[in-house]
Amino acid sequence: MITLNINNIKTLDAVEETIEIGRNKNILDNIEIFNNENSNVNIFFKKEKAISRKHCEIFKQDSQWLVIDKKSTNGTFLNGKRVQTSCKLKDGDKLSLGKETFIFIQIEDDSEHTIFEQDIEVEEKTSLVDMEEEFDNHLKTRVFIEEDTINIIELSPSTMLNRGQYQVIKPLGTSNNFSFTYLAKDIQLGSHVAIKEYFPQKHATRDQENRVIPTNQSDFNLRYKAFKDEAKMVANLPKHPNIINIKNFFEENNTLYYVMDYIQGDSLESYLSKNHPFTQQSIEAIIFPLLEGVKHIHQHNILHRDIKLSNIMMCRNGNPILINFDTVKEKPNSRREHFHTKEYKAIEQLTGAKEEEYTDIYALGMVIYALINGIVNEKELPSSKQRLNILKTQGDAPLNFYNKKKFSKNFINAVEKALEIQPQKRPQTVEEFTNLLKNQKKGLFNWFF
Repeated sequence: MITLNINNIKTLDAVEETIEIGRNKNILDNIEIFNNENSNVNIFFKKEKAISRKHCEIFKQDSQWLVIDKKSTNGTFLNGKRVQTSCKLKDGDKLSLGKETFIFIQIEDDSEHTIFEQDIEVEEKTSLVDMEEEFDNHLKTRVFIEEDTINIIELSPSTMLNRGQYQVIKPLGTSNNFSFTYLAKDIQLGSHVAIKEYFPQKHATRDQENRVIPTNQSDFNLRYKAFKDEAKMVANLPKHPNIINIKNFFEENNTLYYVMDYIQGDSLESYLSKNHPFTQQSIEAIIFPLLEGVKHIHQHNILHRDIKLSNIMMCRNGNPILINFDTVKEKPNSRREHFHTKEYKAIEQLTGAKEEEYTDIYALGMVIYALINGIVNEKELPSSKQRLNILKTQGDAPLNFYNKKKFSKNFINAVEKALEIQPQKRPQTVEEFTNLLKNQKKGLFNWFF
């Protein structure tokens, strides 16, 4: 039997049927649950535009509950990881559909340990009701107890941090399964902030007092220092309009938090899915400010090393902001884990060779390539390793550009240069890459600037 808790607002009681999840603009309430014509269960959302008409499906096979994405536009995520094929579900899992919809899974199986469920009411705060209407009268978090182990993952709404300075409103998602990000209120300033919490899901759990308890101390400590370095590194950067601003960081609950500006908008990944196809002018409006931000961090001896669509936020005014930094430039080859998306990785990141500014330039080239071709799913991008193998066997590894004729020849050539497999053949600095992108045929007026 499976039970679903949807946004802590509506609960689908234990069922055995297949559950189909999607969007239907004709329903009355924002969330409705009912049996469909095939005697299965439908969960429909009305206003969540990030949810596709047929988004995902939960079904039972050989006594095991599974989830599968139905080729949705924005994807289905299980505990922060995108669902690519059918994935097994277990008790306590979390499904994310877009940024605003979270489905918490409870699975009852008589053959397993008995699970006791108790509801912990979260005290309502008037400020939370004002800021987050969807949580009005529904601020409730479920805790599942199994053999004295408390399976609490994310912090509950209304949790207070840093001696009452910040009040958690809701989770915003995960980053590489090593952190959670929350929307919160700065009680002193009365403004919204984003708070990132170090929480390596494979190496830690949480107790009833919100303390993070390492299950593998060495692995926990490995990323803890890197997380702290990230916070200090970006906090010490001079402010730049295209780089995320860290306002504060502190240690609490046996872990580390840092506080950032809350960006109202979409990731470039989501923005692309809604606005493709792009013109050269619209891509330049995004990429040139972003290049200024990357140049800024390079000037302060920092490599980002994980630039990709999902790590670029688009503000409502169209300004791009680079988020989720990984490590400092002085230690690019230190012995620590890296969790870059391989399709954006330059070949030197795969081989352990020296990384420099040209490493970020490769990722920037792949971002532009994705924008030109409208590729939202990063798995559809050509990886440097694949292209290197083709180069070795065929002598060339050409890139395909959608609607190539709508872009200037120099613009396409600049992107191809950035995506050269051999680092020395790429532009060596952001300024050099920017000049290549802006360069038009001699004697013609630059119609964009």
